[in-house]
Amino acid sequence: MHLSSLLSKEFFLSVLGPTSFKKAIEEAEKLSESLKLRYEEVEVRKKLEEKERQEEKKRREDKTEKDGGRASPKGGKEIKKVKEQKELINGPSKAAVPAGGITAEGLFKIMKDQGITVIVMDARCLRDFQDSQIQVPTQNVISVPEEAINPGITVNQIEANLPDASRETWKRRGFVDYIILLDWFSSVTDLKLGTTLQSLKDALYKVT
Repeated sequence: MHLSSLLSKEFFLSVLGPTSFKKAIEEAEKLSESLKLRYEEVEVRKKLEEKERQEEKKRREDKTEKDGGRASPKGGKEIKKVKEQKELINGPSKAAVPAGGITAEGLFKIMKDQGITVIVMDARCLRDFQDSQIQVPTQNVISVPEEAINPGITVNQIEANLPDASRETWKRRGFVDYIILLDWFSSVTDLKLGTTLQSLKDALYKVT
């Protein structure tokens, strides 16, 4: 490699002469330095432009947020109202509650609230319901036993198989604020086609 470089240098010296060769080296160095400065200038310009874009974006976002806050105070109140209602139902639970679900604490709160009407439909078997029934004097808890529920069933078919004590409250299901479905262990994420609670939910949503 050293020999090749030496031969190349001697070759160019013989062709260009010492003066021209030295001048060519100087010009190449100047060009290299010029290109380096231009590259650095381009990089600096890019960074400045990016910084300006970010600042402009932040100004627009701040302005939009400020204008939105002034233009829709009612909207802010509505959001707060929905948030408070969710907290009333679910409580300040540490774990996120899936949409449509409720914590035990949230259920207890709404059942104790005399301004809210609730029917709790307990889909455990009738014997379990009788052994460990939820009891809140101002609210209604009825047995809708799992043995009365099948996939594709209708509300009329369910009603025909309800315990006598559940039927009057069952008929008033359309006039309450909330209907809560429960069994021993299910959560909203467990509601799958063919499960007891999903079949009960489907029946309640059907138009009969």
